[in-house]
Amino acid sequence: MRGPYVTAAAAAAATLMASSAVSAMPLSFDDLSDPTSYLSPRSSISERRDVSSSLKTCLSKTGAQIDYPGTNAYKSESFSENSSIKPYQPAIIVTPANAQQAASALKCAANEGGKTKVVAKSGGHSYAGYSLGGQDGSLVISLSKLETLTVDKTAKTARVGAGNRLGPMAQALGEAGFALPHGTCPTVGTGGHSLGGGWGFSSRKWGWLLDHIVEMEVATLDGKVKKVNAQSTGDDADLWWALRGAGASNFGVVTTFTYALEDAPTNVINHSRTYANNKDCAQALLAFQDLGAKTVANGGLPAEFGAELLLYGEGSGSDGACTISGQYLSGPKHYQNASLILDNAILKRGVKPSKTSAPAFSGSQDGDNSAWLQALKNLMGDLQQAPAADPYYAKSLLDDGNVRFNDASAKAIIDKLQSYVGGEEGNSISFDLNGPASKTNAPLSSASAFDTNRGSLFFNQFYSYGVPGPDNPKGQQSLYSKFDSLVDTVKNAAPNANWRAYSNYVDFRLKDWARAYYGSSLDRLKSIKARLDPNSVFDYQQSLAHA
Repeated sequence: MRGPYVTAAAAAAATLMASSAVSAMPLSFDDLSDPTSYLSPRSSISERRDVSSSLKTCLSKTGAQIDYPGTNAYKSESFSENSSIKPYQPAIIVTPANAQQAASALKCAANEGGKTKVVAKSGGHSYAGYSLGGQDGSLVISLSKLETLTVDKTAKTARVGAGNRLGPMAQALGEAGFALPHGTCPTVGTGGHSLGGGWGFSSRKWGWLLDHIVEMEVATLDGKVKKVNAQSTGDDADLWWALRGAGASNFGVVTTFTYALEDAPTNVINHSRTYANNKDCAQALLAFQDLGAKTVANGGLPAEFGAELLLYGEGSGSDGACTISGQYLSGPKHYQNASLILDNAILKRGVKPSKTSAPAFSGSQDGDNSAWLQALKNLMGDLQQAPAADPYYAKSLLDDGNVRFNDASAKAIIDKLQSYVGGEEGNSISFDLNGPASKTNAPLSSASAFDTNRGSLFFNQFYSYGVPGPDNPKGQQSLYSKFDSLVDTVKNAAPNANWRAYSNYVDFRLKDWARAYYGSSLDRLKSIKARLDPNSVFDYQQSLAHA
């Protein structure tokens, strides 16, 4: 997620935070003719604030920290990171110190027969506030105390508590000489990010963060703590498959991840190219697309070259009208070769960047002076920073790998975005490059529910900061209408394509969201949900209980 729209480079870096083939029908979005209709779920569930004495008694015996409205801990844990939506008010926040406490709390909730709804909260970055329940009156399992992190250098694995955030995790792994692919917002929680996908600039080389999960410790509704992995059988095998791709508050609460690690690169380059105007940006998009669609053998960009094109329009307060930026996971000599591939392809279209930057980081010593950590800090900022509230709205698209923009469709996209420049909010579209050279499109581990999300050329996020608050529903509706039109303009380049959406960029206005997020995995996911959670204890507005 992006913070304030100060510079194109900062916006580009923050795009990659923190995750399924669908029917041939393009995705559609609500028109919300009633601008207050998105608030309607809140009024329909207010009665769930009532907490039974049996539940209170049961929870008091779990050993976990239990907070009801009015305590300082409750106020802290119910912090809403997206300030454009009215924060939901949980009835109870349970903060376990270990997996068994989490499992015991889940059993207490399950004993209520579905009356008490449960969600898990890792970093609290749900775009729609679903980690606070997506409704008033939920029981929230906060994972904030589950912050252990241990590295097995011999096995090249790490056990990471689901309460860790990306920045601290990246720093701890980097200091040990290792790395993982992930987004660039340091305050995002590892839990939802991992279970929904987890894309970053290093994903073209290393795949999604989800691909690096080799085992999970999960608390379930029967009060048990299970370890699931590729060797699991029966219901546990279904959990292993389903959690990776649809694991956010649907089947259990993952308390610990074991990841297979990558060696931290000893040479890293954070690259950036700015293009002066919309005309140049249209040509840059087409050249970027053509290269992304090629294999390395046919002149495409190497997998080490992670990049996105961020469109933000002329006169937006940033340099130029768009930027291609990212990371290159090798040294200057190899970077120059890859850089020439990109620059020459765009130059053939008569376009040169107006500004370039390529700071290089080298060295393999432990600690903060390592190349990888220095590159991450240059890209992400302070890895230990605290979460802050921002008013934003976002949508996502994943193409099916066959979409190709032409001069007319590229111009239409940019013209549409430009028509929104100058308003109170800042708007952008990112084209995050996958392509045939990317390991994002080739599973690194066993089959998962996420696998139908693979195969795209670009991964798009449509993002707006400075969104009007919940006290201005007409202003919000105006923005939503703009974004619907913007998304439709991109989809119009290939109206019959299998457009998909990314569940980590959850969109509370998305119609047919279940098929958009989960594609051909949906039917199996619904079957597993019905079997493992028949009373829909895990529930929020876009949980599988409503698919």
